[in-house]
Amino acid sequence: MIEQPSDQNYTYFHADYWENPLQRQWPFHIFCIEEVIRCKPSRLYNIKQPYLLLVLICEGKLHYIFPNFSPVVLSAGDALVIPPMTGYSFESDTTGGNYRKIVAEISGPQVSIMCEMLGVNTPLVFEGRKDAFLPTVETAREILGKRNSLELPDLLGISYQLLGQIVQERSEPEDEDEKLLTAAKLLLENDFQSPLTTAEVIRKLKTSRARLERIFRQKLQQTPMGYRIGKKMERAAYFLTLSHSVKEVAFLLGYCNQFYFSNEFKRLYGVSPQTFQNNHQ
Repeated sequence: MIEQPSDQNYTYFHADYWENPLQRQWPFHIFCIEEVIRCKPSRLYNIKQPYLLLVLICEGKLHYIFPNFSPVVLSAGDALVIPPMTGYSFESDTTGGNYRKIVAEISGPQVSIMCEMLGVNTPLVFEGRKDAFLPTVETAREILGKRNSLELPDLLGISYQLLGQIVQERSEPEDEDEKLLTAAKLLLENDFQSPLTTAEVIRKLKTSRARLERIFRQKLQQTPMGYRIGKKMERAAYFLTLSHSVKEVAFLLGYCNQFYFSNEFKRLYGVSPQTFQNNHQ
């Protein structure tokens, strides 16, 4: 936790920050939530950060300027996403001076690649959508404030949830099958440590088993659970390249039985986890 004393321009600053060594194994994660209140005009000059930023405007207005994109004025209730390594500055000289904002910062070795793959590669403005993101951000802030290593898996799940929300908000309107597929994929790719059944997916998405399985067969040529296992094994392969033991990787992905995990990995990759790791040292 970081707090800065107030001065004549700087009314309030509070940051819940946690950089835990265990997080280095993750492709990306929320590592800091800041809340800032200013009561007089201010300006931050152009910078670039290796983080994905989600800015939520709670009160007042802010003017954001980008060297290679159109400037935007954010009002209370708006949300802004700034991709990694995107230059920007902001000022409140022209918007009245008063503002309150909350900023979530997402870091990790794969955050730039993930943003590029998902099409989050330009600044995104979501007018009036602050409240869509705020509950997730507040949950992350609570976890960061506790700094309890037992809650690290929850922080990883929240990080995936937040990125999923950004992608979902960015997506253009889809047909009903595409919407259901997107929602199902986000659910199936989240929180690998907790068990998830097809019945639970159906209940959460308020659909039928026949429709869900039909869409997955037509769009992805596999079952919903087959999709989840495939994503689990992709994550396993990534963890193995970081030199974690097979036992550790199995635990991180929610397997109580290391041998069952090894069999599933070998079925998809053709080699055992240990052989895969040895080949990628």
